Amino acid sequence: MATGLLRILRGKIAGNAGMVKICVMSDRRESEDVVDAASFVVGLLAGGAVMLAAGGSLADAAFAPAQEFSYWRYAIGGICTGLGVALGNGCTSGHGLCGLSRYSIRSLVATCTFMGMCVVTTLSFAKGLPREIVVFVFSPPEDVGLFIAIGVSALVLIGVIVLVIRYGMVSEIVAGGLCHGSTGLLFAIGLGIGSMTKQAIVMEAFGADGVWNPQLFILFGTALATTFLFYRVGDRIEASHHCPLAVTPGKTHNFSGNNKGPDRRLVTGAALFGVGWGMCGLCPGPFIVDLVTLSLRYCVFGLCMLVAMRVEGQFLQAVPADSYNDISDNLVSHDGGGADSSSTKD
Repeated sequence: MATGLLRILRGKIAGNAGMVKICVMSDRRESEDVVDAASFVVGLLAGGAVMLAAGGSLADAAFAPAQEFSYWRYAIGGICTGLGVALGNGCTSGHGLCGLSRYSIRSLVATCTFMGMCVVTTLSFAKGLPREIVVFVFSPPEDVGLFIAIGVSALVLIGVIVLVIRYGMVSEIVAGGLCHGSTGLLFAIGLGIGSMTKQAIVMEAFGADGVWNPQLFILFGTALATTFLFYRVGDRIEASHHCPLAVTPGKTHNFSGNNKGPDRRLVTGAALFGVGWGMCGLCPGPFIVDLVTLSLRYCVFGLCMLVAMRVEGQFLQAVPADSYNDISDNLVSHDGGGADSSSTKD
């Protein structure tokens, strides 16, 4: 829902890796992009903090102690993840949810690549092939009312923000920050409720410790279906060039996917991300939510990931920073998609 709302309200892609990369490369980005990305990241952190403070089954669903891998494993996993999402321009949200929902062939190739490499990497650390299958049965938590209250509150917050913006009570840059922050909060709550912030749940989906747990794929499929439906609503808004609830009515952005086919940079980045994901069970979005637990292992992973992103942006970027506008990294064209805008990349 969060990915779809950001698409409709701001015409932007809710890619966690892209948001983080914009913050890391803030000296090369426009101030509006930096405010939007930073607000989204703050929203993720705020969502994590709310769930942790709430305690009970909400915190139990969202958090678990960091896996006791070596610090070297977290460091190498962070480097692979940072370089991977930067080179491949996206992660599970940017490519897996948003990219597939806009029919992007590049995102399809990237998703298949990092999923495949994650399986290979996870099994290389596992004790043989999975011998046990976990039967996933959704059981409502004891304090389900708290879950619903937080979700409804986030939606109400978004609604209030939309009304405030529609009546011109804040500037455009503040409007963008408010929308990104509230959708980031909603995104974090969704990750937590689905336990996608737990390393074990993620890694068991790829056969860790002789167990196969399909929970990740069930939740990913549900999220993809929801995002897909929201994107079709967004397509109708673009076609009509007007939406009474949209923050930026009449502005069109390129959501038709990239005509350029997959290249070595994309596949290399996706493969590296798959290795990092398989080593630690962390990708940018869930990692940011987990960071509120102040685990030293998460901090090591995050520091290495951020340094790797900065290195890629500083030394390995193939195109000038002022023209790089990748839709999977949330850098959506504000001019309708010209020759040097988001239509040039996935």
